[in-house]
Amino acid sequence: MNTDKYFNELISRIENPLEFNILVTLSELVDNLTIDEKNELDDKLKTIGVSKGYFNIINDGTGWYALSELGIELKESNKLHKEFEKKRKSKPFDKKYIGFGLTAIVIILSVVWRCEDKKEVVPVDNQSYHPTETSSEKPYNKTVEKEQTLLDTSKTKTASDQKND
Repeated sequence: MNTDKYFNELISRIENPLEFNILVTLSELVDNLTIDEKNELDDKLKTIGVSKGYFNIINDGTGWYALSELGIELKESNKLHKEFEKKRKSKPFDKKYIGFGLTAIVIILSVVWRCEDKKEVVPVDNQSYHPTETSSEKPYNKTVEKEQTLLDTSKTKTASDQKND
């Protein structure tokens, strides 16, 4: 016997949330069940409804119940019992994660921009890098200095090689 199916049907068929009887509400579905099965189903549905906080007992022993505020929310949501429970138990999104994410993005972007500003552009016409005496700028990448010294030495070698020829 699938109690979840019967519980969802019971919630959807309740017409008066202030007063209902489980077996009367589900009379069409439980006609083919024996009296023992009906009582067992009634007990299981009552246990689920009362323990989860969906039902309030009107008069103990009579089988009449009223939907609690939570039960009314479930009925109005038109969701299955399991879906409703899952949504209710899920945690709302915490705003502190947005702050952490934005802080990380700002730090990463500032580091990238700072690195981009310090990069040295190698002249296209193979001129060597000569910072002014007052300038405290240094090339961002030391390979730029090595390339420039290699270019300078190749120029001097070519001049001396020309004299020998």
